[in-house]
Amino acid sequence: FRRRRQMCIRDSHNDIGFLNENFLFIESIDQKANKVITGKLQSKDTLEFGYYKLPLLIEYEDNQNNIYQVEETIGLDFTSKSNIILQHINFPAKIKQGQEFELNLRLENDGFGDAKNVNAEIIGEISGQTKGFFGTIKREKDLPHIFNLIPKNSGKQDLLLKVTYSDDLGTHTLEENISIDVTLMYNKSYLIFASIIVLLIILIIYIKNKSKHNQYNY
Repeated sequence: FRRRRQMCIRDSHNDIGFLNENFLFIESIDQKANKVITGKLQSKDTLEFGYYKLPLLIEYEDNQNNIYQVEETIGLDFTSKSNIILQHINFPAKIKQGQEFELNLRLENDGFGDAKNVNAEIIGEISGQTKGFFGTIKREKDLPHIFNLIPKNSGKQDLLLKVTYSDDLGTHTLEENISIDVTLMYNKSYLIFASIIVLLIILIIYIKNKSKHNQYNY
């Protein structure tokens, strides 16, 4: 093979092509040598995701100025990546221990592809409906979900929202921290028992005072 010089690679696809220009230019390639050629591609915004074939026309000339043309094709797989974000979350300001409350949240997909198998879970010292299934959230769309939760303990509780979803590139995870303030809830039996104890104490004090009073009268 002779030395190839002034090599030009042109694309001929209507929706995909080299960035800025529709060709790549290489000064020369020596005999029996190879060279790595790097080029940036761009596509139209309306291009659907999927597999495409990009036709290339390779033009070059040798030392005798003979011009040659070779047609090649490369395969391109345009994949879609989704991106789930927490758009909104809402829950009551006053939450009581052992009492059910609603936690409302809305997830949004601001990526370029559909998010599939979207699942959410609330992790922490809490019971009730802690898991939710959203299904598929399409590009530039959002979906709500309501969790019915029951806090086990009082005080400040740190919960974790864990969201998993998948797209053409694999499985992804989103994690968000949630803090709630839970007040202690007294049950009726405890209040009744406490009231009886107080009444007994008052009665004992009264009896002792009355006994002392009677002794002084004698």
